[in-house]
Amino acid sequence: MNLLPDMLTYWRRPFFHKSREKVSGKALMALLKLLGFSFAAVFLISIVTGLLLQGMGLSRPDVSEDFAEMMNSAYFFFGAVILAPFIEEVLFRSWLGSVWGVLLVLPLLLWAVALILFLYDKALEQSIELAIIIGISLLIGAYCVQYCRTASKDGHHEAALQRVFPFIFWVIAIGFGALHLTNYQESGLGVLAFLVIIPQIFMGAVLGFLRMRFGLLCAIGFHAIYNGVLVGLTLLIMRSVA
Repeated sequence: MNLLPDMLTYWRRPFFHKSREKVSGKALMALLKLLGFSFAAVFLISIVTGLLLQGMGLSRPDVSEDFAEMMNSAYFFFGAVILAPFIEEVLFRSWLGSVWGVLLVLPLLLWAVALILFLYDKALEQSIELAIIIGISLLIGAYCVQYCRTASKDGHHEAALQRVFPFIFWVIAIGFGALHLTNYQESGLGVLAFLVIIPQIFMGAVLGFLRMRFGLLCAIGFHAIYNGVLVGLTLLIMRSVA
């Protein structure tokens, strides 16, 4: 089993389905390989985006004071490795396997992300807040128009959902990444701040694929292990520097 080509094929045209595969021994090995690929891809993406910012005479923003304080907390490992994967997967991907879950949750979740980013003014410039509000409003409007158009044409909610599911899948991945803007301080990057969260958008797409292929528990576990490795490396670096 090789999940990478399957994932790349799925990304080209995400589709809705209710069936899930069991996580067998072969699947576990494939998941470990995908985990390694994810780390390599995120590392490469971070280098490329860093070079792009550097080429424009800009630099990556520092982490926010709240996030830095959290990193120094004794509960950081628990929050990042146990709590965050569970909450984020439930919020962003638990409902992807249900027709009505998608129809009802998507607009509400997008507005929740917009509200969180809008209120978190320590990290975001007004230009980004305005762009997020306008962008999410347009996305929700486009989603509703497209869904109503296909629903009336096909006469079936699931058939209509199938047509708009690629849009849903990628909007959720982007929304997942956008939420991580709250981890950074105000940077003066404006809309270019979205370059910083491309790795999180990438991971949102990986986790979305796993949610649809193997189910919610697999996505939570993969997310937890990924965060665990990152947190472990971060703590080692912080101790070595100290």
